[in-house]
Amino acid sequence: MRNLLLVGVIAIAANLLVLSFNTPGIIIAAVDFVLCTVVRVSLALGLAMAVYALQGKINYRNCVLNQVDWQGNEMVLDVGTGRGILMIGAAKRLTTGKVIGI
Repeated sequence: MRNLLLVGVIAIAANLLVLSFNTPGIIIAAVDFVLCTVVRVSLALGLAMAVYALQGKINYRNCVLNQVDWQGNEMVLDVGTGRGILMIGAAKRLTTGKVIGI
């Protein structure tokens, strides 16, 4: 994600540099087109990944956990926890139960 955003910023700078030469011609137009395409693609992918990382994972977690009929006293085992997104979501749904993440 960071690299995509960085490539987008570098492509913007390179595009401004190419356009600052004020040399008309097909080569400058082609380079400008390629750099603009790189900017659009890399920034779009980087921003999409950032939005998913910030909100998409939480929405997906909630969809998965909403499929369970929670009583509040379950024992939950989360294997392969990673950053614990599912574990934390399950813990928020429990009152007297217990969540263990490995």
